[in-house]
Amino acid sequence: MKEKTAKQLKLFIIYLLSYWLLSIISCLIAFGYDNSLRMLLASPKSDLSGALLFFSSFIATALLFVFRYKTFSDQPYPYFIFGFYVGNVSLLMLFILDAFIRELIVWKFPEFLLVFISPFVELVLSYLFFGFAFLAIIPAVTSAFILYAVQRKLLLPPI
Repeated sequence: MKEKTAKQLKLFIIYLLSYWLLSIISCLIAFGYDNSLRMLLASPKSDLSGALLFFSSFIATALLFVFRYKTFSDQPYPYFIFGFYVGNVSLLMLFILDAFIRELIVWKFPEFLLVFISPFVELVLSYLFFGFAFLAIIPAVTSAFILYAVQRKLLLPPI
């Protein structure tokens, strides 16, 4: 049992570090060094911050590793789907955490239900009109393929 847990933790760390590294690279390519550094050091209350981005991706990866680790196999398709899920869930977590931090949620009865609807609307709008969603999806899927390659190269049997 400990061996299986250690293997899961190793795969989780490999995935998360490669996801963060590829996300930083894609952010540097998209926004440039100055804007990326400004985003990384920004306060979560004032603007989109690096800490919020890293925290939302950590939560999404941890949640999906807990619930989806049994779907990994010898084929790359489950890893692709896992990366797609991580990218989307990290964006949803980002939108929800941003709403909580900026106190954008009205805690009256019918209005607070928007907490469950608005992140999905923001995700759809970010796919339709902005390239923001692809800044999360591309590194997540690429990291999933890196995880697949590492698991194949190290001859680790799927979890």
